[in-house]
Amino acid sequence: IEELIIDVVDIDNDILNVLKILLEKQRNNIQINYICDDYLTHEFKEKYDLVIGNPPFTKLKTSNKKLKEYLLKSKNKKSNNLVSFFIEKSLNISENIALVAPKYILNTPEYEETRNILKEQNIKSIIDNGEIGFKGVLVETICIIVNTLNKPNKTKVKSLTLHNEIEQKQSYITDECYPYWIIYRNKLFDNISSKMKFNIFKVFRDRQITN
Repeated sequence: IEELIIDVVDIDNDILNVLKILLEKQRNNIQINYICDDYLTHEFKEKYDLVIGNPPFTKLKTSNKKLKEYLLKSKNKKSNNLVSFFIEKSLNISENIALVAPKYILNTPEYEETRNILKEQNIKSIIDNGEIGFKGVLVETICIIVNTLNKPNKTKVKSLTLHNEIEQKQSYITDECYPYWIIYRNKLFDNISSKMKFNIFKVFRDRQITN
């Protein structure tokens, strides 16, 4: 049986030690290398077949010394959220990626450049977890699976909350005629939107407004 080599990277050595204990009885054909380092600054020597991860959805303050270093290595200069840095890094070092990300990367201006980078790749699947991705955490998440070798083609969109699955043309749901990705776009949506005028109103969202 061909040996499977897995590199596990975490900035917290205690987490890695716990994982080592949990995996003490691993199968003989699996080799696990434990790397305690910052994933975003670590220099990987090889190209991976697959990167799997659940990066933190953390926004760094401008005073954070690491932010400047991360931005230097990233194309998206508008975001200070670690998840955008993780996406770019993963695309650069692997042929395939499967990452959990906040759903708002699909539809907020901060991640426009991240979306532009992603849509040039072959987006195999977008799994919409809604708010059931993590128990007790009321943040909508997605899992995005991307191949960096092939050209954009079809994208499988699966909703865990609606219990349905559709196959979309990637160019259809990432269409530049809309500022955001519309993963559930269909003929009904197109029919309604064709009768509407856009860019009439400006939207302002103020989180300070409460009941």
